[in-house]
Amino acid sequence: MQKQDKAKEKKKLSPEEYRSTLKDLEISSISLKKSKSSLDDRFEMKPGMEVAINTKAQYKYVKDNIVIEHSYILSSKHSGGKIKMLEIEATFKLELISKQPFTDEFFEIYKDSSLMLNTWPFFREFVNSITSRMDIPPLTLPFIKR
Repeated sequence: MQKQDKAKEKKKLSPEEYRSTLKDLEISSISLKKSKSSLDDRFEMKPGMEVAINTKAQYKYVKDNIVIEHSYILSSKHSGGKIKMLEIEATFKLELISKQPFTDEFFEIYKDSSLMLNTWPFFREFVNSITSRMDIPPLTLPFIKR
């Protein structure tokens, strides 16, 4: 039983291994793959508006490139409310080139740290632009500080 438990445990990447792989990783392109937005007719900007942002990411190999899809889902409702007044979804596609193997263990760390540093500025700009086109005050998201 112990052998099976150990086999199920994920290999942990050392900080040195992570930095080494990251150093050899280059981005060749980033683009908006898909987006969706909606605004409830009852929307009005009020103090205490709750904004939640969820993310998800996945990767795959396409030929010799690593392709990552990183999605953001922003939803906003009035404080204590249940109705989503504003929802914005955006999925970015990144193509990467790596001299080292791009492993699941590396990706588990990368998606929670470096990936967001690469895609967040694009999402911030997208949200600001799309909200201004919705004829509401443009929403400016904060910087990511890590």
